[in-house]
Amino acid sequence: MKEVFRNRNFRKLFFSNLFSGSGQGMTMIGISWYLVESTGSASLLGSTMLISSILTLLMGPNLGTWIDRFSRKTILQMEQLGDVRFYPSWLFGVFGECITNGCWLLFFFATTCMSQIHEPTLTAFVQETFDQKHYKTINSLLEVQNQIALVLAGAFAGMLLDKYGLHLVIL
Repeated sequence: MKEVFRNRNFRKLFFSNLFSGSGQGMTMIGISWYLVESTGSASLLGSTMLISSILTLLMGPNLGTWIDRFSRKTILQMEQLGDVRFYPSWLFGVFGECITNGCWLLFFFATTCMSQIHEPTLTAFVQETFDQKHYKTINSLLEVQNQIALVLAGAFAGMLLDKYGLHLVIL
């Protein structure tokens, strides 16, 4: 494991994935909380999560084939570029307070779909970038790091939501 952490490229990947996982956790918890609070019921959130799960089940079998057709680095960069291009317009709507529940649902679905693309692409990128003897260690470290980031971000989002609201959490 020490050898893996000595690799500069791995450290960059590790910390960028940590940052990304934190943002995803804040977004998913924040939107879930907002949907329950705004409707006074968990039925909209439950329906959203059911549809989201069905979409991921339908996407899953084909993603590996699709990812293998393109450069993994390019897919990861396009994912981030899409976020960068999407967020300014999103923030304008959030701070202009013209976001509806339907828009939050679309954002929830987009975040779910992007994570379904991100994870297998990241795994393939590791295989493309690092020595075979380090695959298991790197993928294990990235998975543990991602789960920790999601949990901590969710906890942090929970503390911020009551005090400051969804607008700050999504920012």
